[in-house]
Amino acid sequence: MARCTQVFLSPTRRHIAIACGVIAVLGFAYSIWAKFYMPPCYRWLVVIFWSVGPPLYFCLEYFLLFDNWTDSDAVDELKHRQTLFSLFWAGISAYLVFLYTT
Repeated sequence: MARCTQVFLSPTRRHIAIACGVIAVLGFAYSIWAKFYMPPCYRWLVVIFWSVGPPLYFCLEYFLLFDNWTDSDAVDELKHRQTLFSLFWAGISAYLVFLYTT
């Protein structure tokens, strides 16, 4: 059985990363709500946030939050997770652009 690689050494940094993930899920739910209940002039702020926010977080996570550089498995796991979640981000962004333009 494969072992689960602990990406972050510090529990605080791990909790920050988890909290950011929860905020992202809640932000996506808010984005869908905003399509139907926000004034049109503010809706594009949501699309701009989803276009800029996740890549900015990925950079901050890689350069500031990640603290396990000595473990090559953890570095590979971080890169794998960032690749996976960047694909989710691209899908969500495409969906929101589609939703907001129709």
